[in-house]
Amino acid sequence: MRFIQVSIVLLIVLFASSCASSREMATPEPTNPLLGSWEYAIDTPDGIFKGGMYINEGESGLSIGLTQEGQPEGTDPLMVDEITFDEESQALSFSFVDDDYGKMVVNMVLAEEGMTGTMRVTQFGVDVPITAMRAEE
Repeated sequence: MRFIQVSIVLLIVLFASSCASSREMATPEPTNPLLGSWEYAIDTPDGIFKGGMYINEGESGLSIGLTQEGQPEGTDPLMVDEITFDEESQALSFSFVDDDYGKMVVNMVLAEEGMTGTMRVTQFGVDVPITAMRAEE
């Protein structure tokens, strides 16, 4: 009789742990809130420049591609370098080289309504405002 009671208890424990582990497996891992398509605007003394920002995650980390409004269809996006994202502060940083203005360093903070920050034009030592909103799909 004792053997049957122990067997029943073991079955209940195994069943409960199996349910708990399947619940853990069914819960999706949180995705990076940066991933996806964004529309950016850079407010410069020469006017507002707009375009698209595409953020993906691969085996080697984040990758970001930029396009400019009016860019010919089929043109590859400009890929950025030195990407960092601090999850605690929700701060994104990256850099890229523009043919006309040289190295640009972007620092933005993610919030519910989008991203805001500055883009530093290192050649001139000037910071200009940059904003990004989720692109409508």
